[in-house]
Amino acid sequence: MPSGFDFVSFEHDLYLLLHEALSQLGQRHASERFYAVALHGVYRDGAILTLPTLGAAAESAEVHADAEGLWGARWNPADWTFAELELEHDAALVLEQQLTAEATRLTSRYFDAVERRYFAVLVAVARRLRGAAESLLPLAEDFVVFVHDEGNEDLAAVTIPPPLFAKLFPAQVEYRQKRDAIAALSSEERARALVAELTGHGAGREDASELLLELGESAVPLLLELVGHKRHGWWAAKLLGQLGLATPDVVAALRAGSGHEAWHARALGLLGDDAWLAARPAPVAVPGLCARFKAVADATCPLDYAPLDAYLSSVGAAVAEVEKELAPGSSYTKLSAQDVDEALRGLKLQHAVLRWHAAAVLCPLHLSARARKREIVAALAQVLVDAHPFVRRLAIVSLQDWKPTNAQLPPLLHALSVNDPDETVRRVATALVSR
Repeated sequence: MPSGFDFVSFEHDLYLLLHEALSQLGQRHASERFYAVALHGVYRDGAILTLPTLGAAAESAEVHADAEGLWGARWNPADWTFAELELEHDAALVLEQQLTAEATRLTSRYFDAVERRYFAVLVAVARRLRGAAESLLPLAEDFVVFVHDEGNEDLAAVTIPPPLFAKLFPAQVEYRQKRDAIAALSSEERARALVAELTGHGAGREDASELLLELGESAVPLLLELVGHKRHGWWAAKLLGQLGLATPDVVAALRAGSGHEAWHARALGLLGDDAWLAARPAPVAVPGLCARFKAVADATCPLDYAPLDAYLSSVGAAVAEVEKELAPGSSYTKLSAQDVDEALRGLKLQHAVLRWHAAAVLCPLHLSARARKREIVAALAQVLVDAHPFVRRLAIVSLQDWKPTNAQLPPLLHALSVNDPDETVRRVATALVSR
């Protein structure tokens, strides 16, 4: 990864920072016996990459192992008595600012590359801390230091020695063995095994979903068998929509289930069955026509406001239901670079819900590529006079995420921070002009 950033120095400085925090903990709590230390809580959203929170677990808390293993309370840093050890503030702030500046200086792909390198650094730091721990803390038997990232057991597995990982987390080892065995099967056998995992109760369902999507068309027959299931049919419907294969059999099965399960309607929306959805009652039409604008469609469906725009303009349209479905705070889709023109067009549409959606997704957090910043910032500035407060508010939030220079900020922002009739608009405008 070409970069002028010195990861070696960064790793050294981060290690010293965490080492000192553990030293202070050991001095203050010499009567405790610690069974774990974790680097956890790394936040990354395309605009920021944070330092880890440092947590420590003491046996005195009496949190015992449970069936969830690695994902149970005993190993969840947020549940620990010492969940967040205090780091030297100024040094931590400098390191975090340097890391974020490096991660955000180019494209989103570069951010991802820096993030991967950063997590490799965290693994290395965790291993070094384990080596130093005996001189810093009173330790319990089978003490571990690991990197905790919710849902990512691989980070813990590469930080903890394999024999100890197997001893402490037998359920995770069993699942990893099952996963490896599934990967060795033929496509048809793998699909059947993954569907069986999908209908189970374990933590492997999310992984099974991703692997079924990778299988593509060969997964469709088994998903069609499952799509009518009372309990698990919604999983199959979601995956069929994300696969994007609008065959007659798939469409017919999803239409048949759409009257009693919103995910069937959403899948039809992902497959572009817009005319059929628009003619249905609101409980089917709204989730279906809104699906492509939500996170389930992340960069898989081209952004297209036309079908929902036409529906909102039709007689008897459920406008209030659409506004609720796409309310601010909803989980919106991420855009590809090819979607920017349509999002810019969305800022000018008649219906406020489409304008505020466009204002929300035209920000670095929702774009898979950070091109055309100047054009996007200018377009967002123009809608600060929009009649709807949600549009003004979300445009300001997106502007803040673009981190424009003071010269790029329109003078209107100062007026909005003082005079806007909406309290939330005033607050977000004030936050931007005072940064």
